[in-house]
Amino acid sequence: MAQRPDLEMIRRIKKQGRLSDLNEALNLPFFYMSYQPMQEFEFHANSTVEGIEDRNVKLDDGREVFRQHCGAVEWVYDDFVMSARQKIWVTQENDRNELYEITYWGRLTNGEDDCRLYLAGYYPDNSHLWEWEGSLAVDYDYVEADHDVKKLKAVMNPDYEQGMRLLYKNLCDMDAIAPAVDFDGFMKGFRQHAMEFYIFASRLMWHLKYGDKHLVEVTPAQRPKVSPVVQRDRPWAGATGPQVLLLDRMPATQKQETGTHASPKPHRRRGHWKTLSHPRFRHHPRYQQKIYVKPSFVGPRQTTYEGNIYRLVEPLDQLVAI
Repeated sequence: MAQRPDLEMIRRIKKQGRLSDLNEALNLPFFYMSYQPMQEFEFHANSTVEGIEDRNVKLDDGREVFRQHCGAVEWVYDDFVMSARQKIWVTQENDRNELYEITYWGRLTNGEDDCRLYLAGYYPDNSHLWEWEGSLAVDYDYVEADHDVKKLKAVMNPDYEQGMRLLYKNLCDMDAIAPAVDFDGFMKGFRQHAMEFYIFASRLMWHLKYGDKHLVEVTPAQRPKVSPVVQRDRPWAGATGPQVLLLDRMPATQKQETGTHASPKPHRRRGHWKTLSHPRFRHHPRYQQKIYVKPSFVGPRQTTYEGNIYRLVEPLDQLVAI
């Protein structure tokens, strides 16, 4: 497997960031989702999953605002790293809108009541790395406009506030932000980035459990030996975290068989509805009715291809109908 695709962000975090457990994070599974903006992923842009939705909400004063909401998440991993990028429109002082692209790198750790998030990001025209660390949780007691929707709460770790205040002061000294923006207004944008990153990860988790693709970890069949000195200066050289891919099928390692008994290529069989019409089901309580058949996987769960080990990790037998 080639070098990590998130290498640029890892270097920035090691040089400028405050993440103390970078080596530990590099040994976690990681999703590289930066090959296109978050808005262009179908599972995120056209989300219709129950419990995770966006909507216009009417406030008490009659105004309507667009708010993102998120319900409970079925985490495939309790601790993982993900890189992503997003395009946003920013209004400048001359009221002109400009399109910016933000690169993200974050570690999400699922707890009993919330999700802990470390998030780093930067704009292409600004080499300074900004960071956000804290917890995100769904407020189940929150009800809006007679709708049973869930509001996402983001609370920053107080230990990181000091570093962000220093960044804010430096930007003020450089006249890089508008004078009318105070620290709370400055932090509001980063908090929004953290929530959007979390929501994207949430929808990715739902997609992995209920979508058409299956989850595969890729690791080199033979790992290079790295000296402690190199490991200290370049922690990514000895990283053991597998890259997680979303694949339509496992890579084929054998020539296609022919004949009536040819083995099928490894693939995921989609979940579907079927009618129990065969006579052998005549004693079943749902006989002649539709039932949901859970997704399944056909073929081996692990294979070696071009020097990499591909291993299916999704617990397909635990999937349930939605």
